[in-house]
Amino acid sequence: MKTLTRCCIWAATIVSFVSAQDANITLVPAAIGFEGDNTGFVYGATPRLVVNDGSAADGGFRAFSFSNGTTLAETSHKRTGRSKIAVPVYGIGGRDLIVNIPAPDSLIRIFDAATGEKVVSNDKKQLGDWSTACVWRSQKSGESYIFLFGKKMVVQFLIRGKEEGVEILEVQTFPVAIEGESCSVVSDDRIFFSAEDQPLYSFQALETTHAPEIQVVSEKVEVAGLATYRSTSSDYLLVAHDEVIDVYDSSIQMEGTIALSGIADLSIEGGLSILQSPSTGYPSGVIVFAFEGADDTGVAIGSLEDALAPLGVELNNQYTPPTESCESCGSTITEQCSYNGFNDGTKCSCFTGFTGSDCSNTTCSNDCSDQGECVGPNVCQCHDGWTGPNCSFIAVKPKYETEANGGDGDDPAIWIHPTRPDQSRIITTTKSEQGEGFGVFDLQGKLLQQLRAEEPNNVDIIYNFTVGNRTVDLAYAACRGDNTLCLVQINSTGVLSEISGGVQSLPEDYEPYGSCNYRSQISGKEYLFVNNKEAQYLQYELTATANGTLQTTLVREFQGGSGGQVEGCVADEGAGYVFIGEEPSGIWRYEAEPDGSDTGVQFAQVGDESGLHADVEGLTLVPARSGPNGYIMVSSQGISAYFIYERAPPHEYIGTFTIVNNEEKGIDHVSNTDGITAVSNALNNDFPSGLIVTHDDANELSGSISLPATQHDSAASSSYWFSHLLTTTENKQYSLIANYIVLPNNLMSVRTSLLDVNNTETYWQTAKVVSLEGNSILDNGQLSIKGAEFELSSSAKDNIGTMVSAGSTDDFGYHLTVQATSRVILNAGTGIFKWGANDTTQWSLPSCQTSGTLSIGNSSYTIDGEQSLSWYDRQYGDSLPDRGFTWFGVQFPGSDVRASIWFWDSKDPEQHISFGTVRTDFGLKLVRHTVTVYEDEAWTSPRSNATYQTKWLLEFDNGDYLHIQNVRKDQEIYSENTLVASAFATVEGKFCGQESGFAIVDFMPSTV
Repeated sequence: MKTLTRCCIWAATIVSFVSAQDANITLVPAAIGFEGDNTGFVYGATPRLVVNDGSAADGGFRAFSFSNGTTLAETSHKRTGRSKIAVPVYGIGGRDLIVNIPAPDSLIRIFDAATGEKVVSNDKKQLGDWSTACVWRSQKSGESYIFLFGKKMVVQFLIRGKEEGVEILEVQTFPVAIEGESCSVVSDDRIFFSAEDQPLYSFQALETTHAPEIQVVSEKVEVAGLATYRSTSSDYLLVAHDEVIDVYDSSIQMEGTIALSGIADLSIEGGLSILQSPSTGYPSGVIVFAFEGADDTGVAIGSLEDALAPLGVELNNQYTPPTESCESCGSTITEQCSYNGFNDGTKCSCFTGFTGSDCSNTTCSNDCSDQGECVGPNVCQCHDGWTGPNCSFIAVKPKYETEANGGDGDDPAIWIHPTRPDQSRIITTTKSEQGEGFGVFDLQGKLLQQLRAEEPNNVDIIYNFTVGNRTVDLAYAACRGDNTLCLVQINSTGVLSEISGGVQSLPEDYEPYGSCNYRSQISGKEYLFVNNKEAQYLQYELTATANGTLQTTLVREFQGGSGGQVEGCVADEGAGYVFIGEEPSGIWRYEAEPDGSDTGVQFAQVGDESGLHADVEGLTLVPARSGPNGYIMVSSQGISAYFIYERAPPHEYIGTFTIVNNEEKGIDHVSNTDGITAVSNALNNDFPSGLIVTHDDANELSGSISLPATQHDSAASSSYWFSHLLTTTENKQYSLIANYIVLPNNLMSVRTSLLDVNNTETYWQTAKVVSLEGNSILDNGQLSIKGAEFELSSSAKDNIGTMVSAGSTDDFGYHLTVQATSRVILNAGTGIFKWGANDTTQWSLPSCQTSGTLSIGNSSYTIDGEQSLSWYDRQYGDSLPDRGFTWFGVQFPGSDVRASIWFWDSKDPEQHISFGTVRTDFGLKLVRHTVTVYEDEAWTSPRSNATYQTKWLLEFDNGDYLHIQNVRKDQEIYSENTLVASAFATVEGKFCGQESGFAIVDFMPSTV
């Protein structure tokens, strides 16, 4: 930081001034059911509100329009990944934009604010944990800049139009004293920022590569949100906190306070924004912010009609942000500096990543650590085995990934089996409502058990603890749901169960946030550490009564860290230490005995030479087999990397690694990481030297999942199902279904149907069993199923990337090439679910590009590849459900939302299945639903006498719904052994931000 100036006059004014006039705003929870932090308005004839979505499953951002005087209508939902940053930027390249930075990959994404379409950009990646952003447009040059606030730092970007897209360049990064959680820009180019329980700061926005002078405006003002109102004569700074908004003039003198009412137990989560122009139901403008209340979370809205005038603030409904180029402005970003720096008239001051007298050369941090090449401004292309911003991270590929379990996982632990290490278990915590509690997995990541608990967070293992007359292993966590310490027992096979005294209360108003355990080598006693967000640590002794009931006794309290939020901790029982992670600051060591010193030692600091980055999250200890050596591993959430330090003081830094894609196994890299655990025990052939398990926030693997080529021969029922939606170059539209089922004895069942979508009288179908020619798998692993009349083959070894589907019937023929362009939908999140008596494996590959030819009678057609697509579904298993099923493949044109939705109603309660698997650009999400069948819309086949449903209402557990209706009632694929209808259907409703689309429906009736 260049300087830190205390503005005593401003501070005194804020503290001492008493407002003589107050006003009131009645709030309405206008959009609820998601986690927002930041909001921003897009001005225009139809104003829109942009709000980030910070949830794990639906993260990204949402856009809303005004529908009436009390609610907002969601117009789009971009699932780009858990995000805090979604900020409007005006007038870039002739259009308004939305800038979004998802936490999972930190890739800056640009969207057209009017259309919602993604805009081509230079794919700038900015690793870090970002909280808020403010946009400043220079009144001198007309250039636009984004100030991005993170952990005690601010990054300044230039954003400008370039050819058909947008370019974002880093200008500079400078330190600040806090993590800015809210910010606002006023007309004299000052940027104010603050955070909860922190001072109000400001700095002057300038076109320079020199760090600005940071001013302390006040150390006593409370801030949960900041916004600026631009009246006709001056600006006013609005400061939201508690249940009020304080209004200050441009000299930072308080004009009054606006009381907020209408929402019980209101908590302002941030994102205060103002729309000054009129809108539906709000002729004088509105304020909005992200909130949490007694009943809802989301966005609250309130009218400014009677709020500002009583405070002497003149309304300005004509204000709109500047969007046009500044004709009288003169930019200092000139050709003399290659447009990559500022020109002060004598020399160039280059942006980050550029160098040379004219800023024409690119440079990279630490010369890419000699493990890569500099290919752009601070952009390294790393050699194999290395990754990270400057190629200093060791790239580690994962061996396995746990099956999907709940919405918001956090922390893992490894339980080692006492006699059979290959039967050891991974125990995880889920703190979201979906999947809430503990999960137990085997060493290949298969979910074995779920045990409900009240939002457990960190989890640790306690071995050989005496309970009455027996010895047990325990899993321990702090439970946020009921503010308790929660313990469960682990039996000899790794199964969790409740134990008497397993819920231990904490002091009133104490909200736990992190935890770990420690067994004293001096006394043999077991201790439980727990902390809250304020870093108040409580240390309890864990004991048990004679009858086997657990109990705890508080033996110590101390304050950890330097005042920042803490969470992760781990004990070194051999050395008598407990290590804690202070999220914004670094790693501390404390004595772990109850009579130990309460003064800690910080041995790693965020921003030090190791490159440790906030948030510091999980910690784990890997001791040597004997002696004081070993390693401390720490997860850095902001950059999803893991830092290694020596176990023994002074805990020297060793190196950094991160988890990268294992595309051969279909496992993605780790993103937005949280907890970590590791052991050095030999467990099995996969892990002969130990195991590391870490939290991953989202599935992001690009491309298709590669599956073993011989899977189709491994089960009695092995099906390849293609739903081709074809448009010919003559603009004729057909729905072609081709189902290939491999049978024993070198036979294949083929069922096909062809429907003219726009002609209710034209429909053909066939079903037959054919003999195969030769092997169905070539020596190189490629699929090659061929008969006299049909072909199913692949030109890609993964048997996914490129497929050929071809056939000839008495009525029609086809030869189609299907090219994967999207990512696999693993049904049920893992691709495996119960299907009759046994499991089935099923996945879908939607939106495949399709080309080729189609012949009907004597007419031949060429397929328009730009207007055609295919769904490719793969299923294999050894049984069928005992009653009929319905499957919906749902797609929304122009959207990345695609869903594979299953429903069947079995006589066996465990087989009553209703679930959907949604694939977006962000990842997979499971949704539950109920189904209403419109019996009066059913159709009975005159050939088979089977009854088929043709219209359904699907209602999802998040409030979404879909009406699905077949376009016609005669799409049966008839054979003596199996009856199924495969239909093309319309889709209307509300689903993942989409309203209309189409579906492929497969329906097997339960009775004939």
